Amino acid sequence: MPNSAVLEGQFVHLHFVDEKYHEQHSQLLHKHDDALELFYVMKGEGQYIVAGKKYFVQSGNLVICNAGIMHGEEPFRRHNMESYCCVLQGVSLQGLASNTLSKPEQNPVLYFSDDRAAVEHILLALYMLDRQDIDHKTALGQLANALLSIVYDKLHRRQQPNMIADKNTEEFIQNIMQYLDTHYIEPLQLHELGTRFHISPFYLAHIFKAETGISMMKYVMGPVDQKKSGLKVDIFSPDF
Repeated sequence: MPNSAVLEGQFVHLHFVDEKYHEQHSQLLHKHDDALELFYVMKGEGQYIVAGKKYFVQSGNLVICNAGIMHGEEPFRRHNMESYCCVLQGVSLQGLASNTLSKPEQNPVLYFSDDRAAVEHILLALYMLDRQDIDHKTALGQLANALLSIVYDKLHRRQQPNMIADKNTEEFIQNIMQYLDTHYIEPLQLHELGTRFHISPFYLAHIFKAETGISMMKYVMGPVDQKKSGLKVDIFSPDF
């Protein structure tokens, strides 16, 4: 993969959406054939759809929406999320289509904890400058590319083969999330997850909730919207 230091894009716009906006506007799934969107949840929680798949997202999550991929908040539902969406063009990575940051099989949702403050300060600065009448093209471009680099670096670190070895990092939690996103319609047992990821099941439940703010049970329920037909979650710990 290329060095993120040379990864650049052209800032287009920053969209801000809150609960009041949701009340006044219908949210429909959409796509952009010529732009990359980085959707960040500042407050609240809800469901976000990417390429036909639902993901439970909450404050601290960023969703990568590649060009040409249908995405958006679940339509016709009340949302309490406050979000910022940074739109970029001209993003180019070797082996990927234009304005594409990740591969189709990769989980598009990232979770920020230690670097969350930096991400949010960048987004707030982009929002303030983008609203002003004065032309801040250079500053907006630098801020947008700083955000792009942070996102790319986190995505790259999550793909490292030794990721599972470090059980105290958010990358490890992302791997758990990806597994749950893929297997949520199957019977899930906490001790089996512990065995799979070589960790105490009770410690797994503890660090998942500590890192994400929600239990694994709530996370599993999110993508299926009050349970899909045939869903079975077989958990022996109330902390799951």
